[in-house]
Amino acid sequence: MRKLGTASMTALLLMLLPAVGSAQSDICIPALSSVPNEAKAEQLRIDAAERAQREIDRKAWDVKMFTLKNTLTNDALRALCIFRIEVVNQPALHLVQIRSPKSPELLAAIEDAVKRLDVPPAPPPVSKGIELTGFIVVAMDPADPQMLPLPAALEPVAAQLKSILPSGTLALKDTFVVRGVERQNLSLQGSTTLQGFASIREGGGSPVIRLDNLIVQTRDSRGDQIASFGTSVDVPVGTQVVIGKATPNKQGPTKAVILVINGRVLN
Repeated sequence: MRKLGTASMTALLLMLLPAVGSAQSDICIPALSSVPNEAKAEQLRIDAAERAQREIDRKAWDVKMFTLKNTLTNDALRALCIFRIEVVNQPALHLVQIRSPKSPELLAAIEDAVKRLDVPPAPPPVSKGIELTGFIVVAMDPADPQMLPLPAALEPVAAQLKSILPSGTLALKDTFVVRGVERQNLSLQGSTTLQGFASIREGGGSPVIRLDNLIVQTRDSRGDQIASFGTSVDVPVGTQVVIGKATPNKQGPTKAVILVINGRVLN
């Protein structure tokens, strides 16, 4: 008779031993650690022997089925393992099988723990919408009659800017609106581009839009970049926030470029 090689013997043992995890099993038994292929047969043999010994030791244990109102994951039910019992989850049937030593006190504690765990999962957080309105304001000397005047909403901002821009006429070069969802990236393409990560937090009774890794670039009609802004900033809802002031890339009548943003939360 032809002798079987080592690899063939290993394969035969793997076929004969029961597959680990192929059936419902005690979730309190730690998973097998990863071992090289040549050691798997021995590991499975040891595991099968340990399982057989556990069956002998636990033969006199009581078995109780608990009907669950909710579908609980193995991770949730693993909290029961602190009692050093056997826990078998059957989520399709909304059942959990408990095998434990004969002890009314222990069983009462387990039943109370199951009731505490049997709660609906927390609903996922509802993401809110975000809308940002931006204004590209330029300080020009001399003034360009083709530029738009500042809107009334920016008059308080203009008063602040004049204190740091003593010379030049303020005008509106561009406006933009970008919408997105909190905890996601915002993106805008056009003569003014924007990239950034937006989130919402409460601040002093009113929401605050947090913009992280914000990058805003604005270009002229030829597509040449005029100025760029990069920062992380809080934008309180309902407030005009001066994000920054930049010096134009090229010399000319435009002496400074200012980025102003306000935001609101969309329901």
